[in-house]
Amino acid sequence: MITKRDRTRGGILVQALVGLLLGLLITAGVLVFGERFAPERPGSRATSSSPRPTPTPTWTEEPTPFEPTATDTPEPSPTPTETETETPVATDTQAPLVPESQAMALLPPNPLEGVVAPPKPPAGAGPPQPVSPPEAEAPGVVQETAPPGVVPPAPEAPVAIPESETVSAPPTAPETEAVSVPPPASEPVIQPIETAPTPTPDLAPLAAKAMERANAAQDYADSQQASRYSPVQYQEGQRVYGLAMEAMRNERHRAALERFRESASAFLDSASMSVRMRSTEELRAKAFAKVLEARNLASRRQYQQADVLYQQYLREAPSDAQISLEYAEMLMDRLSFARGYQQLRKTLELPGLLPVQRARIHARFADAYHRSGDLEGAIREVSLSLQHDPENPNYANQLNQYRMELAQRRRPSGQQVTRPAPRPRPGVIEDLTGMLLERIAP
Repeated sequence: MITKRDRTRGGILVQALVGLLLGLLITAGVLVFGERFAPERPGSRATSSSPRPTPTPTWTEEPTPFEPTATDTPEPSPTPTETETETPVATDTQAPLVPESQAMALLPPNPLEGVVAPPKPPAGAGPPQPVSPPEAEAPGVVQETAPPGVVPPAPEAPVAIPESETVSAPPTAPETEAVSVPPPASEPVIQPIETAPTPTPDLAPLAAKAMERANAAQDYADSQQASRYSPVQYQEGQRVYGLAMEAMRNERHRAALERFRESASAFLDSASMSVRMRSTEELRAKAFAKVLEARNLASRRQYQQADVLYQQYLREAPSDAQISLEYAEMLMDRLSFARGYQQLRKTLELPGLLPVQRARIHARFADAYHRSGDLEGAIREVSLSLQHDPENPNYANQLNQYRMELAQRRRPSGQQVTRPAPRPRPGVIEDLTGMLLERIAP
């Protein structure tokens, strides 16, 4: 009967056999992988089963070096006409016969053919210098290859020139080819024609006409009252006109011509500015007529009609600070204290107010703060009034009054206010008892 212990032993044996088989398989795989992908060794070429290309046998003929003696002179190499070129042909019994010309084409050229061996250096001359190899072909040169089936011609062997036949000629500069420049197109030649010199024009009549134009421009500027509305440009025109007249008297007509033109331009500029200023003044005069009428209505206590006329004028001239201040004071005194206060705020932001007027506006603000019970605001505004107009005693009295009221407000109720007694001078008897003022702190 198979027990549990036997089953356990059988399972262990089966596992051992499976592990052994897996180890053998892994070992065999590693060996096959190593033989396949291992690098080639020199000794393993003979055992390699892969076919190797057999090199084609070529015929090479090594020249015998020439060793001249001390007394012998090197003989010139034979010319192509004196020597016969021997063409070695490989004997192959199995290959078909090939013509000699094709066999020469199939063989590679002999690199040592046509090279003259250098003479042997004399005794005691130093080591032989290396012979420079033949120049290689320049990189980038494409070799022409013959199509299949066409036999290329045999390369020509280089010809060695004997030393006795060489003629040393001095180096000459490379000849430059003469560049033929085409002749320019035929242009008509203008022959100079002798003419009389152009006479200089007489500038006196031109200067006289320029003076007439300057006088006409000055008359036009005078008619537009340019000396009143644009005095700067008008005075500049007069100055330049005086320089032009001086140049005219000295017969410097070119300078006089230029000065007359400048003076005429200055007179015309002053006239145009005067026209603009006059139109603006006329508009202001028409608008100011409304202010005069408003003042007349206010004097007759017709404040509503005066209010309408003041508003119309300030729409046309909103930057008139004087009329704006006048309108704000009328509002505060006669119509509306709140509207007058807002108009004073706008007036204070306008340019052109005098320091006295600014002090008056701040005094108005101080009065408004005092009415509302804000004594600190009243003190601040009256201080600003005193800064703009420090010589006005009303602002100083008003400031002292506000400060006393503020001090009374901050004092607790029920406490009597004692004013400090005037300080007597030292040595004065205080009363009839004969007590001196020594007990009074100095």
